[in-house]
Amino acid sequence: MHSYSSGHGVSDEVRDRELPPPVAEALRTGEPYYRRTPEQMRDGGDNPALLRAGIQSVVDVPFKTGTLAMNSTSPEAFDDDDIEVLRQFAAVVGEGHRRLEDLQALAAKEWQLQQAQKMEAVGQLTAGIAHNFNNMLQAITGNLDLARMDAPDDVRQLIGNALKTSTRAAQMVQQLMVYSRQSPQRARFESVNARRVLEDVETICRRTFDRRIDIRVDARDNLPWVLGIGLQLEQVLLNLCINARDALEGADGVDPEISIEGRDVELAGDRVPAGSVAGRYLQLRVRDNGPGMDDDTRKRIFEPFFTTKDVDKGTGLGLSTALGIAQEHGGWIECDSRPGSGSCFDLYLPADDPVDTPQEITAEMKADSGTETVLVIDDEEMIRDTAMQMLDRRGFKALAAADGEEGLEIFRQHREEVDVVLLDHSMPRMSGLETLKALREMAPDLPIIIITGYPTRLEEFEGANALIQKPFSLDGLVTHVRAALDRSP
Repeated sequence: MHSYSSGHGVSDEVRDRELPPPVAEALRTGEPYYRRTPEQMRDGGDNPALLRAGIQSVVDVPFKTGTLAMNSTSPEAFDDDDIEVLRQFAAVVGEGHRRLEDLQALAAKEWQLQQAQKMEAVGQLTAGIAHNFNNMLQAITGNLDLARMDAPDDVRQLIGNALKTSTRAAQMVQQLMVYSRQSPQRARFESVNARRVLEDVETICRRTFDRRIDIRVDARDNLPWVLGIGLQLEQVLLNLCINARDALEGADGVDPEISIEGRDVELAGDRVPAGSVAGRYLQLRVRDNGPGMDDDTRKRIFEPFFTTKDVDKGTGLGLSTALGIAQEHGGWIECDSRPGSGSCFDLYLPADDPVDTPQEITAEMKADSGTETVLVIDDEEMIRDTAMQMLDRRGFKALAAADGEEGLEIFRQHREEVDVVLLDHSMPRMSGLETLKALREMAPDLPIIIITGYPTRLEEFEGANALIQKPFSLDGLVTHVRAALDRSP
């Protein structure tokens, strides 16, 4: 007796093999396929090795994903009772196989849930770290901004270099915020042309990657659109391509190659991770022929700060940021890699019908100024002092409070003078939200601007007029203050 299985729960090597004709026939009809004589075995396509071994009759009984076969060295060896016993045994095997599939599916879902919980915990920790870094960067960049205003030319250049480095640090914190999956940007989602994203990334890769790398692009004209932020989706795809490029640095004896493919795919419920729904998806695939990864490395590649690159060549945030952006857009990233076989990354995003949306129009910030009074409420002394000096340089008068309770008291004392409030989001004793509510009850028309180092959005602060993310520049701060004042009744 032997068996043949081709469904889930068996190795890819077995699943990819072509079914023997007798097995295919039994699975097609759902009935036992009995070859009573060597002649019927030859006609049925049995393996000649069976005949050479002296087998003269064989019967295949199907179950869900394969068959059980019983053979004999005698012709017409089996009667109906024998076949019925084998049929019952096949039913038991089929049920066992079905339960195995259910257990495997359950284990996969449990693993996905554990990973999601792990990512959520790390995300919350990351958001807290990002907040603290933003506060420190605000103090650094704010004071550099102020110092540059009065510095001689040679010193201004040095300060400018320091500001550039601080800006890079702020960008890294932004990546941490995206990874935390608490991004405030979903409200800005719009229909994005996936083919245009792919073409833009292809252009960047061809211009910047080593010319020895063969970049191949295969994308159909009718790629689905997706709902999201185009620049972020471009960053995800570019990060995957950069990861492929870096992997090729360790490839010996091969012609380096990166392929980028775009597909419109339909995914069933058992093909999507927990929390996602079956349906139509955009699939963007990035494949390289580099050295590949072992299982231990592959399982950790989306962890923040995990990298196999040299210290000066990577932060370990590229793939974790890409995953965070993908999840923010309702998608996910899969990786398939084996040592010596290169790596393949698949980005999946829910497809969306294209919608014409107006482009956001931005203008260069001008050097706004004013003479109004601004109340700055922030528990960080350095940020308070820096903001007050920035406002003073542009003609504003500034008052300061170290927390919400003090801010309310100062507002009561100077109610007729205060024209706008800068209010920190996270403070001890009385939070920014609580302070905002109290101020709004006291002065319904007072312009209030939230300043925060957390990933959040204006919609979460009912009654606020604007929101500024730390670290902000002098021009950025004054522009927001001026705009809030000009819009007030």
